[in-house]
Amino acid sequence: MRYGNLFIAVSLVATLCCQQLAAIDSLTVAECVRLAMRNNRRLHAAMMRSEQSEARGAEAFSALLPTLKATTGYTRLSDVPDFSITIPSYPRPQTMTLSEAIPNSYQVKVTLQQPLFVGNRLTSQHALQQQAASAARQDLRAEQRDLALTVTNAYWALYQAREVERVVEDNVRQVESHLRDMENMVAQGMATVNDRLKVRLQLSNAKLMRIDAANAARVAEIGLNNACGRPLDSPAILASAPDTAGGDDRNLGALQQQAAAARPELKALRARAQAGRSGVSMARAGWYPQLFGVANYAYARPNQRIFPAKDRFDGTWDAGVLLSLDIWNWGATRHQVRQARAQLAQAEDALALAADGVSVEVNVAWLDCQRCREKIAVTADGVAQAQENFRTTDERFRNGLATNSDLLDAENSLLQARLSHTRALVERQVAQARLAKAVGE
Repeated sequence: MRYGNLFIAVSLVATLCCQQLAAIDSLTVAECVRLAMRNNRRLHAAMMRSEQSEARGAEAFSALLPTLKATTGYTRLSDVPDFSITIPSYPRPQTMTLSEAIPNSYQVKVTLQQPLFVGNRLTSQHALQQQAASAARQDLRAEQRDLALTVTNAYWALYQAREVERVVEDNVRQVESHLRDMENMVAQGMATVNDRLKVRLQLSNAKLMRIDAANAARVAEIGLNNACGRPLDSPAILASAPDTAGGDDRNLGALQQQAAAARPELKALRARAQAGRSGVSMARAGWYPQLFGVANYAYARPNQRIFPAKDRFDGTWDAGVLLSLDIWNWGATRHQVRQARAQLAQAEDALALAADGVSVEVNVAWLDCQRCREKIAVTADGVAQAQENFRTTDERFRNGLATNSDLLDAENSLLQARLSHTRALVERQVAQARLAKAVGE
């Protein structure tokens, strides 16, 4: 009884462990994308670029606010005589010390400064950095979508490779069965040795295909693990299957409009064009004067503003405005404005080119989806016909009404039909993923 309970406990633990391992290795497309988002180094670099741009925007905003700085210092002066004057008097001249020599000097100073007018330089710089941060965020979203498409392609490449391996394995078993029948027929004198050689050649070719298919499946598994950031030797159990329902029925015009509004690449370029306009405004600020408000508080020993100097701490303050204007700088500001306008023109041209590219991408992706839908219907019908052809040919061959070559052709036709249907199913999944990426989903 005790050993029976122990056996049950061990079996239960083993079952749970197997279930956990299966749950770990079983992957859907969405789970693979999540793994890649968490582990991809390039995506992490894009996240850091976005964070850097956000910090630059915050830094630019801080330039609009008042700054408060504190300085402190100690100075040791060389020994000098006290500042004194001699007053003629009777019976002897009298010496009066006006300011004693103080060799030790201590100072603490606090300065408050606020830009009052700088020709919109600071506001334009803040706007430019905000748009740059927005562009970096959209670049991050574009990287995420590119990564999702890469992982999706790798997932379905592995699915296709394994399906091809399965179909080829079925074909090997089918030809092996054919060869056993042919061996019996040769032994009974119902078939020639040449017929048997043809079947053996067919089996050899099928086994070669099986070797290639198994290797392709392993390579595809490594590719998926690499895209997901998993160890390359990790087993991957695919939980997703191609969608056999109808494809995307949305109108091409609606997809074009959605892509123009939602594609992160276009949003990033629009933000950069807006940043270029802010750059022009910032360059123009060089033509205007700059006005700052300044206030200081000094706590020093001795305080230089107090006369005569006393060897004690005294506090004094001052406040005022500073105005500066570049009267002549050999056209530097004009050249800066030209540069900013040229950069703006480049950003606008890049946006127009990208918009055209997105339009072409959506058209091609939509046409691919339509093509794949038609191919699935055709290949599914082809599989049904090839299966029926093989069934009838095999039956006729067993009854002596069909030749060995007829059966070999039927087997090969069924193999090619099943492979074509598998490729068509996977092609549609990839085409749908490309269309989703093209419209910004």
